[in-house]
Amino acid sequence: KTALILSRLFPKAKINTIDLDMNENSFSSTYDRSKTKKKFIFQRNKILKKDKKISLNEMNSIRLCRDKNLYDLIWIDGAHGYPVIAMDLINSVRLIKKGGFILIDDVWTTNIKSDKVYKSVGSFESLNEIKKAKLINDFFLIPKRLSSKNNLPGRKKYVGIIKNS
Repeated sequence: KTALILSRLFPKAKINTIDLDMNENSFSSTYDRSKTKKKFIFQRNKILKKDKKISLNEMNSIRLCRDKNLYDLIWIDGAHGYPVIAMDLINSVRLIKKGGFILIDDVWTTNIKSDKVYKSVGSFESLNEIKKAKLINDFFLIPKRLSSKNNLPGRKKYVGIIKNS
């Protein structure tokens, strides 16, 4: 859905989206897709076919270490915990064009219970380390949900933004 939204926001853009290979065990186990795998793939492909400028690459995002393309916008919304988020951020910093933006979904600054896939402070900690290493000038956090129940400790999450200046 994010790829389709981006294609509508940027009608002249070519959108490359990545998802794990459907035959990988991690594809089925992530978000408990094992029970709904066929339905998920059907729905995903149906959405992506709505715009011919969207191309799907089924691969592990870690393989982007071999990518030589540069991008205007990178949206990170894969595994949010270590080690994948750190690798996704490093690859994104390398692949973003001057003046481009990197957006990171589901950034937790604190949480009560952490995991490798969804609820983790990995993004926040990695952003701070990348900034400390002077690979980026700064990053910004925008609250993702503003309802009161999502502002409780351990529930507050953000979209992270890096501008490559």
